[in-house]
Amino acid sequence: MKKFSCLFCLLLLASCTLQPMRTVEVVLCDEHYWEYWEGRPMWYTLSWFDGRSVQHLALAPGVKKASVRIAMGSTCPFAATPLDSLRPQGAIFVPGDGDVVKLCFEEGRLASLLLDMTAFDKQGVSALDAHSLASSLPDDWDEDALQAAFLEGRLGQVRIPSAKRHDVLVEAIPSGYYVGEYDEDPRFQLDPGESVTLNLIPGVHRFYNRERRLVHMVYVYSDGRVSYHDYSLVGW
Repeated sequence: MKKFSCLFCLLLLASCTLQPMRTVEVVLCDEHYWEYWEGRPMWYTLSWFDGRSVQHLALAPGVKKASVRIAMGSTCPFAATPLDSLRPQGAIFVPGDGDVVKLCFEEGRLASLLLDMTAFDKQGVSALDAHSLASSLPDDWDEDALQAAFLEGRLGQVRIPSAKRHDVLVEAIPSGYYVGEYDEDPRFQLDPGESVTLNLIPGVHRFYNRERRLVHMVYVYSDGRVSYHDYSLVGW
């Protein structure tokens, strides 16, 4: 009788937790601007929420497709991060979408944020009407405001504003020509002793000096404070 009760409990638990799965093909549609500039592909880390947890898959340079499993009936954000550190391509699968998930850089920021939010509320992400959310956001939406609205259960009830921009002084870095990760990002030439002022939203901004293979990273805080970090681009 005791064995029967244990078996019944296990079956009941399985019926509550198991969820039908489906296979989708993930396609990376864009090319990172530095890939285009250098003329060679990067390796990517593909991350996705499968309806239960966040999964990861390494994609070798030049690999643009992968087949993965996700839970049926769940909203599932996807992000493909170049060199596991740069600006991600992204897409958000919602129930009713087809069998192909097409990733692009335009959707990478929102998809990446929703992946982070699964650490706090998996059910909230799984049930999110992500397409309606994306269409309601301004181009430079405020990340802090969106996170707060999600965690407080107020998405759809409050307007997410544009992020406040800040003037950032860049100086005392090696001379050369620097390009951002985004096609629309600032590009600038610095000669010895020169400086430049950039108008940036809060978050991480990276600028690549091809001749030196150097990345100048600028982190802008929401209050306008700034931190800087330079590093060599290795592993590519």
